Amino acid sequence: MPELVVEIHLTPADLLKYYRGDARVVEARAVTGQSIQFPATALQRHVTAEGVHGLFRLEFDAAFKFKSFERVRVR
Repeated sequence: MPELVVEIHLTPADLLKYYRGDARVVEARAVTGQSIQFPATALQRHVTAEGVHGLFRLEFDAAFKFKSFERVRVR
């Protein structure tokens, strides 16, 4: 399965737009330099009082449809 690794740093204030429904996708840049979008709902299980911070692996199926979002390392 194709995968990309992204580094994400979102403060609690940044996350408000996702919780309010103002944004449904997260735009990020992979460590390879590629731009990527994925569903904001993928962040939910990684939110802490400090926001979402760390290195994450996104997996896609053969048609490049989003499959999973897992933390690789906290930064």
